[in-house]
Amino acid sequence: MARTMVRDLASGDQAARAMSLLMAASSLAPMAAPLIGGQVLALADWRAIFWVLAALGALAILAATLGAPETLHADHRQSLDPAGILRRFGELLKARAFVGPALTGGLQFAGLFCWLSGSPFVLIERYGVSPQDYGLIFAALISLMTLGSLLNARLAPRVGAARLLSRAVWVPAGAGLTLAVLGAIEAMTGRVGLWPLMVPIAIQLACMSWIGPNAAALALQPYGHMAGSASSLMGVLNFGVGALFGTAVGQLLDGTVLPMALAMGTAGVLCLVAHRAIVRRAIA
Repeated sequence: MARTMVRDLASGDQAARAMSLLMAASSLAPMAAPLIGGQVLALADWRAIFWVLAALGALAILAATLGAPETLHADHRQSLDPAGILRRFGELLKARAFVGPALTGGLQFAGLFCWLSGSPFVLIERYGVSPQDYGLIFAALISLMTLGSLLNARLAPRVGAARLLSRAVWVPAGAGLTLAVLGAIEAMTGRVGLWPLMVPIAIQLACMSWIGPNAAALALQPYGHMAGSASSLMGVLNFGVGALFGTAVGQLLDGTVLPMALAMGTAGVLCLVAHRAIVRRAIA
């Protein structure tokens, strides 16, 4: 819904800038969450986590009620009839202008899901990283995303969301391939170690802040009249593709870094392929 509200209020490269600022603010949550959760468990038992969640939910309701006015113009309001919703989804799925950016963003999002699924087992069980240090590593990676989002917010109005996206998609492909090769060598020899692996991981995850906002802005740009449907379907694609990759990592975990490395590498390469095969043709 927040992404839909951005599209209601901005378009084009200004929407990419707003999406980046939204992502920068949102990324503070996963950066702070492991640190807060660790402190809650240090002071109380596991049930306290649910009281904290309840308090955060209440704050979110309060913020939405008092600080989020309606942004949808009356002329763009759509019926909630299920047939109409499915018809709009069908229209979107037939359009390269939507599917290309949405799938590009979804495949980059899949790299993040691979990390979320595999990293606790790989770092803590395979390499002996303490839960506290894991939280710090997690926070450092999210910090890179936040800084990248702020930089993208400055560049998008000057360079253009489409041009930024066309350059950014090469980075997770290169980082992903590097990670896959290093992961295979590490699985066979055990001589690479954790920190060389973290370099391509950090680079690939940092690209979330470049690919996600620009892809979302491009996908929603032509559909101001049904931005809610487009944003919802984009969310389905992002989480659907991410869930498939995350599940694959979980099922293939073998005590080494290889399943996570191969899955992240595949997601990075497919992100580039989706852009070059679909987005460029849609723009052309």
